[in-house]
Amino acid sequence: YISSLIRHSSNNLSLNLLLEQLCSRLDGVCTRYVLLVSDFIDHVEWESPRDFLPFATTIYPFLSEDDIEQMTMSFIAFSENKVSKQLACNYFTYLILKHREPRFVEAESRLLQQPGERSGLLSELEFMEAV
Repeated sequence: YISSLIRHSSNNLSLNLLLEQLCSRLDGVCTRYVLLVSDFIDHVEWESPRDFLPFATTIYPFLSEDDIEQMTMSFIAFSENKVSKQLACNYFTYLILKHREPRFVEAESRLLQQPGERSGLLSELEFMEAV
């Protein structure tokens, strides 16, 4: 089963995400996040790849205009100048797998700034203070 997943994961981002979770490289909450973003994606009328710009602005209000523009250009390159709900969902999965999803990057940055008693680990109290 695992060898089959590994063999086919390069062709399917969702399968790759599952494999990363099974190997404990990513937390299971990543799938929940992709499902939540997919719900938002479902409410958008995707007519052109530039529709990603207002969508990203809504989802990531904390990003600068330049970051949003760069993310939009990245989406356009990823989708090869096509647009669909599936491509948008795959793009968010791709961002998670490449460790470039803005909310994840922001959260990781905040957690890394929190000094812990043990290296690489935070107690519950330390975690709550960081968040």
